[in-house]
Amino acid sequence: MKPRVAIYAHTAKKRDDINEQIYNCRIFAVEQGWQTFDIFLDENLPDVRTDRPDLSLLKLEAAAGYFDVVLCDHSDRITPNIWEIRDFLVNLYNRGVRSWSVQEGSLDGMRVWLQETLPDLDNPADG
Repeated sequence: MKPRVAIYAHTAKKRDDINEQIYNCRIFAVEQGWQTFDIFLDENLPDVRTDRPDLSLLKLEAAAGYFDVVLCDHSDRITPNIWEIRDFLVNLYNRGVRSWSVQEGSLDGMRVWLQETLPDLDNPADG
């Protein structure tokens, strides 16, 4: 059975092309032998907004086990905030969902580095 992939695309400005991100992800998924499960889009929403509707839905569906992989064009499309990307990647990993970027490949190395580098703010014993 082919792994099911959820594609996430985000633009912060109207001049950014979300269709290019989607195209890049679709091509990459086919090359990997993955089946596209769904596409989550947050268009023209500022990077600083962490309550983006489709990103929130993607997190819920990942927790429910609807797909095996989350794919984005570049990790900064998820969030430019390193603390938030760390939490996002760790949560996916803990649920058995792999994270990939067209531009960066597997995001496992990033997750490990962020976990080792950034203290867990929820755990006062760290840092």
